Formats: sequence, structure tokens, C-alpha cells
Amino acid sequence: MESYIAILAALGFGVALSGGFMALSWFVSWIQGQNQPDPIKYTTYECGIPPKTNAKQRFTVGFYMIALAFLIFDVETALLYPWAHSFQSLAKEFGTPILVSMLTFTVLLVVALAYIWKEGIFDWPARARTQGRKVQ
Repeated sequence: MESYIAILAALGFGVALSGGFMALSWFVSWIQGQNQPDPIKYTTYECGIPPKTNAKQRFTVGFYMIALAFLIFDVETALLYPWAHSFQSLAKEFGTPILVSMLTFTVLLVVALAYIWKEGIFDWPARARTQGRKVQ
């Protein structure tokens, strides 16, 4: 029970310290800064270039599909890197099943890449142009 009290005290100290820093930064910004509304402050920042259109426009589904494909293969990289790093020590302990499991994982991802490539996720701008639609 006493170990829980020490953990709760450390947690309470951390919460109080972070809350104190938040309050201090709010107070300093309130003291130093003056609220001077300016129309430029409310515009969308586009690398220093003034925006030509409203930033709240609809995007085609192709952008989201490519983002999802990137996310899938990014997570794959995040899973394969630690596995490859610790493969020697794992191979001594588990033998070939660890290699077979990761090869199965890699083959499944290659099949997924072939499937999304076949479905045409990566050629949606060209397909939209041939159908006469405007690509944003």
C-alpha cells in the first residue's frame, strides 16, 4: 500500500507541475501580449503564398486512398525494422517459425500492394483526366 502512495504522490506532483507550467505560460502571454486582431492572422498559411481559394474544399477520394496505403506500409516498416534488428537472437531461441511468420507477413503485404495496384489506386489522376473530370 505504501508503494501506491509514493506512485500517487509522484503522479500528483507531475500533474501539479504541468498544470503550473500551463498556468504560468498563459499568465505570461496574457501580460505580454495584446490582442490585436488582423485579417491576415485569420488566413490559411500556405508557405508564405496568399491563398487563391477557400481552404475548406472537398478533395477526391484518391488522396485518402493513397494516404491509407501509405499508412499501411508505414506501419509495416515500423513492425519489420525491430524484427530485423532482433532476428539473430530470436532465431537462436525460436528457430525457423519466427522466419516463416515474418515471411508470411511480408508476402501478405506484397499481395496487398499488388491488389491495390490492380484496383488502380495509384492511377486515379490519369483516370480522372481521361473521364473529363478535374483533378484537384
